[in-house]
Amino acid sequence: MSDSGVPVFKGGSGTDCEEFIRSVYTYAFDKGKAEDNKWIAAFAATRFSGPVLRWFARLSPDARTDWLALQVALLDEYPLDYIDKSTNEVFSSSAEATIPTPAAAAPPPPAPDAVPEPNADSLRSSSEDKGTLVRIRLKSANGTFRGWLADDLRHRVGSEVTETDSDALRFRIERVSRRSNLYIANGDEGSRIGIRWRDPSPSLGSGSQSFARLLPLNPTGSPIPGTLGFYMKGEYRSDVWTIDDSGRVAITWRTATRDIPLYLAVNSNGQLYLTVDMVSYLERFPRENEVGLVYESI
Repeated sequence: MSDSGVPVFKGGSGTDCEEFIRSVYTYAFDKGKAEDNKWIAAFAATRFSGPVLRWFARLSPDARTDWLALQVALLDEYPLDYIDKSTNEVFSSSAEATIPTPAAAAPPPPAPDAVPEPNADSLRSSSEDKGTLVRIRLKSANGTFRGWLADDLRHRVGSEVTETDSDALRFRIERVSRRSNLYIANGDEGSRIGIRWRDPSPSLGSGSQSFARLLPLNPTGSPIPGTLGFYMKGEYRSDVWTIDDSGRVAITWRTATRDIPLYLAVNSNGQLYLTVDMVSYLERFPRENEVGLVYESI
């Protein structure tokens, strides 16, 4: 604790994050700086430590120097506490969840309208052939273009979505119609994009509000240090992607007994979240929007 009374913030639950933001606001008000967003952001940065400091250093310049943008980034990184309707248990954003009795997974969303018909045969290859380059495009349920997966996703810096094709992340595809990896074309040989659950034991049944995030994995399939907030403590995997003959990119999580389809949501800052029950998830985060993925040959 400094003379300001604002504690050092090393991360924690959504409630911890809210309390940190409140204490920063209080100190800025006492100093007559409540309207000076640049000053507040600079002060808040002096109270970051450990994984939060590393996370802060990877934010965009705008987010690092504007308190309004920085507090939104903080709240995205440390989600609010919630009630898991499948168990009626209260969880903090850093707590370990428990697995409820599995229920039927949510039905898959309809395929986006006006999806171009790709030449799926051109992507059919052996597991050793990773020479087909693609971008992954995001579309809303009504077919509206929402951008591409961004190259910044390789480093977890800034937005995970871009509307500029030259800033899109390029992948090499193994195969279609079977579970496979998405290899990063401009990364280290063998690096790929995978997913990781926030909780060590996420709820995977109907009504779940658990979520996972996209993250880069190194050639051995392990997370690259410093590329995702330390509150992501769950299992990670890369062989979750399937491109079907219509061009849709599906994401599936495999357990010992079944395959569970995952659905994708995007927030206003271009951050992506995966969940097993989109209806329940959007009740928790109503300002996010569901999106689908389709591949696009380069």
